[in-house]
Amino acid sequence: MASVVNVQGECRRHPDNILEQNWPYWWLVYVRPQQDQKILQDLAQRDVASLAFFEKRVRKYDGKGSQTGYVPLLAGYVFVAAKSEDVQDAIFETGRALTINRVEDVPALLADIHGLMGLLDRNADKKIYVNPGIVEGAVVCLESGVMAGKTGVVVRRKGVSFLVVNMRLLGQSVSVEIDAASASVLSDE
Repeated sequence: MASVVNVQGECRRHPDNILEQNWPYWWLVYVRPQQDQKILQDLAQRDVASLAFFEKRVRKYDGKGSQTGYVPLLAGYVFVAAKSEDVQDAIFETGRALTINRVEDVPALLADIHGLMGLLDRNADKKIYVNPGIVEGAVVCLESGVMAGKTGVVVRRKGVSFLVVNMRLLGQSVSVEIDAASASVLSDE
């Protein structure tokens, strides 16, 4: 019987400083099933700037050791940046892309990416406690702790509250348990 003993998020990117550079063009690439890691390798070989998010999972097997695997956090989605529009050919040449969509609102995309990276980089593993005013649907900003400055929406699942960071472009979200005592309400949705 296997048990997951460690789940950790990571952002794989090429080049490492992709988010520090001023890329005028960004694309959202939807890839073929189970091709997320392979397209990143192919794009890196072509020197195409790209990034994607993964969960690192370590499974421990009774009497048999452990196994490490990487599962896409936003399955099927890879972000590509470029200085010109001609990068689309290089993406399709990998044979792993299904669709390529140009991102029109680059600042919003970068804000989403930075928000998600903030959650992953800090390994937020604290439980959230709902205080008066911090209710389901409230938009909150964390004022202290390793997540200070991050905003998200409070949701409840199975009686537990989470802070959710939305990836608006993808229509998906990532959530973590956090300490609500360090949060202040920005608005109710």
